[in-house]
Amino acid sequence: MATQPFEKSRSMKPATKLALGSIVLLLALVPQLVGHTTYNWALRYLPASLVAIATLGEPVGSTILAYLFLQEDPGWLKVYGGALILAGIWLAVRKGKG
Repeated sequence: MATQPFEKSRSMKPATKLALGSIVLLLALVPQLVGHTTYNWALRYLPASLVAIATLGEPVGSTILAYLFLQEDPGWLKVYGGALILAGIWLAVRKGKG
């Protein structure tokens, strides 16, 4: 059972393997480059502590996207955890302004 995906890849044509490899490479590079560039842009205009705290919201955003696009039910524990994360971010931003 564990070797099934590899058996399928052996029967693929070289062009298909190259296209699949290119897609996987793009899936790795593009989000990384966009995320890194956005992070550096934010550091130019916002304090580093605020940017670091805001990155804690990434799991909340990915959970929302998974719910919207993949119809994944997050469950009550993830909703509760997301609410705690967002409350913590809100408190940190509020404390930073005061």
